[in-house]
Amino acid sequence: MLRSVSSAVILSLITLNSSIQSTIWASSLEIIVNNKCNWYMDIYNHDIYKQGGRGFNHVCRLKPKSGSCKISITRPVHNSGLIKNILGEQATLFEFTKNTEGIYYDISVIPPGSGNCYSWEECFNKSKKRGFNDALNVIVKQKNNQNLNQRCRNLYCRHEKCEDAYLWPFDDEKTFFCPLETEFTLDWC
Repeated sequence: MLRSVSSAVILSLITLNSSIQSTIWASSLEIIVNNKCNWYMDIYNHDIYKQGGRGFNHVCRLKPKSGSCKISITRPVHNSGLIKNILGEQATLFEFTKNTEGIYYDISVIPPGSGNCYSWEECFNKSKKRGFNDALNVIVKQKNNQNLNQRCRNLYCRHEKCEDAYLWPFDDEKTFFCPLETEFTLDWC
């Protein structure tokens, strides 16, 4: 009898842990996008599940100075993507990956089409293109009100060589990490 009770307790704990993990994993990634620019803005989300990873979805059109929309990434599997405010390649990017550990995120202003390079200048000289179009602030808010730390923090990018953004492909110290249940606000301009 004791053996079957112990097995039942262990099975219950495993089921509870699995249920908690499923709930956390299935939780959506909430991203609020605000237009603080003086012009209308179209917001695009890269969807790795459409068109072989090359597709962009038009998410919303934002009014100047006050437009806002919410993006919920709800797919309960590994999610990676990017959000930008113009369909062209000269765009300041918010990039993210959500997995069972949490959310990895960054801002990227790498000159498009530059291939492998090891500084912003080298990348720009290779492509002659700019990877920045508008200033972007990424504000993080943890739902459990934990204090932010160096790996989960707000990011600010006001110009094409801003300190908080990826400037070249291997600028990996610019990837940040927050726990699941973190909300992100993207303020353009």
